[in-house]
Amino acid sequence: MKISKRGIAAVVAGAVVASMFAIGTPANASSNAITIWADTGAKTVIQNLIQKWGADNGVTITIVGKDFGKVRDILKTAVNNGNGPDILAAAPHDWTGNLVNSGVLKPVTLAPAVKNGLAASSLSAFTINSNGSNKLYGAPGWLENIAFFRNVKLAKTHPATWNAIANGELNIPYSSGNDPYHFYPVQTGFGAPVFTSTKGVWNSTLGMGGSNGTAFANFLKTKGSAYFGKSSDNAICNFVLGKVKYLVTGPWNLTAIEKGTTGCTKGLKFGTGFVIEKFPAGPKGASTPFLGERGFFETRQVDADANSVAVTKLLNYVAGPVAGAYYLTNFNKQPANIVANRKTASHKDLAGFAAAGVGAMAMPNIAAMDKVWSDWGAVEGKLLNSVTGPSSNAPSDWAAMVTKIAGTIG
Repeated sequence: MKISKRGIAAVVAGAVVASMFAIGTPANASSNAITIWADTGAKTVIQNLIQKWGADNGVTITIVGKDFGKVRDILKTAVNNGNGPDILAAAPHDWTGNLVNSGVLKPVTLAPAVKNGLAASSLSAFTINSNGSNKLYGAPGWLENIAFFRNVKLAKTHPATWNAIANGELNIPYSSGNDPYHFYPVQTGFGAPVFTSTKGVWNSTLGMGGSNGTAFANFLKTKGSAYFGKSSDNAICNFVLGKVKYLVTGPWNLTAIEKGTTGCTKGLKFGTGFVIEKFPAGPKGASTPFLGERGFFETRQVDADANSVAVTKLLNYVAGPVAGAYYLTNFNKQPANIVANRKTASHKDLAGFAAAGVGAMAMPNIAAMDKVWSDWGAVEGKLLNSVTGPSSNAPSDWAAMVTKIAGTIG
């Protein structure tokens, strides 16, 4: 069934407006100016959408671009000093726990029509159990995950397992310090998730130890960079130029693959040049990536700026169907809004990402996740490069890493 944007806007906007009146309005929350921070890459996605909303609603919007690697820590200091933004926009959901623990976020209030229109997984990604109750700390915008890219001219069929791929056929992008995020689908195929989970909810108990974790570590060491590619590789161009058959990456690189980039100016056409698919299976079954959500955090700066009414209205808008359609149509993002997300099926490239994400869980948003990345990546990097780098014993190195992280988490 074809649904027009105009139809979506007309039907849902009325419901949203009506339900907004049910939201409590603080007496001092009358300012019509909002300051927003976003990392420089995400700023492009939200800029026009939010500026237009501001103009339509008589709200002055200031959007400031920040370095992705620094904005979270800068936010903590700025909000505590009274000069932070009202909203941190398009932020990864896995920052939620860290920022809640730092005391800089406020729970967000979404109208029933908006909240009911969001995927349950998107809402849970921004939900933290605080003082015994679950509280929503972010308005979901869009979701993203990595997937398996196949050059259809070089590989006629999808490889069923990781072992079906030969050395020199695959590139998984990673830095010299490695990248557990991009290698995570391989790891889950070995039955070694980062944490254990109960009914789809992450626990803070590590799940990547034991025999399954050891098997994955041995696979990394045995295959090494000859199989996964080198950290110095231009993985995108290797794929575009046909130097490798397969690539692991996310929707943020679609434009570079389809239109070309530095080092490979002529891209590949989706369908006739490449397809996007689920990951090959591991010895323990399906290989699933992390699901990532991008959303909008309300900070405690709102209390000082006395603009909670305007901020709440904006948060409801960016999580709604009109904004969701905008993310999809203009930036090829998978909307968290259910109605807008239905149109993803007509975007065959995004449908591939959705297929790759079946059965996946959102990246943990618990504070313990922050204590995992560094040691996890360092050991993976050592194992990958053990043929030419420092000698490594996969079982003992992996076990030591798990023990160290467990001790740090406490």
